[in-house]
Amino acid sequence: EGLLKDWGVAVDDGAVFETSADRTSQNQPFFATLEIIHAQYAEAFANADTSIIAPMARPLTVRFARQEGYVTQNILQFSDTSGVRPSNAAADFSAADAARRGPIPALVECRIQAGEQTSRIYVCASASLVDSTILEGNAFLNRQFLLKLFSDLGGGADLVSFAGKKLTDSFVHIPTVTANSLGIVLAIALPLSFIGLGILIFIKRRRL
Repeated sequence: EGLLKDWGVAVDDGAVFETSADRTSQNQPFFATLEIIHAQYAEAFANADTSIIAPMARPLTVRFARQEGYVTQNILQFSDTSGVRPSNAAADFSAADAARRGPIPALVECRIQAGEQTSRIYVCASASLVDSTILEGNAFLNRQFLLKLFSDLGGGADLVSFAGKKLTDSFVHIPTVTANSLGIVLAIALPLSFIGLGILIFIKRRRL
């Protein structure tokens, strides 16, 4: 965390919660959605039907905008109805007890330029922002946002976004007669063939 402070960001104590149910996933206060405040990305995803989520997040603080060649830019943030629950909070802690309230930075770009070379790091409030379970599904905007972010970093055209697929939602339609036949084969004929093969192997070994 000391290194991050040199880049202009501090990771603070506590966990971010959201008091507005509309800005959470399944009404879970620690599963908050994020606001895109970077103008370029806000425009790119202005018509998106889903939101970016960052569950179980730590609060970030941007220490400066510019200092000694370092530049910081807030890209994502928790809303103004969010707050921070300290790690040592009492059992009866409530949202009204929060000393820190939103908006709270959630993803910050930090960069420094040396000659023609620019170095960047991205500090996010939650590792779940890039969690594979979230990225594989279509419920949230995390995958599309990260693809756009990495594409822009590469200086190329937009990357191809592949929609997540669930095999459990796929069905094969076959006639009833065929289904019954397959049922008989799988439930009776196939097991019997394995039993017969086992008996044959047993008899041959006994003869040896």
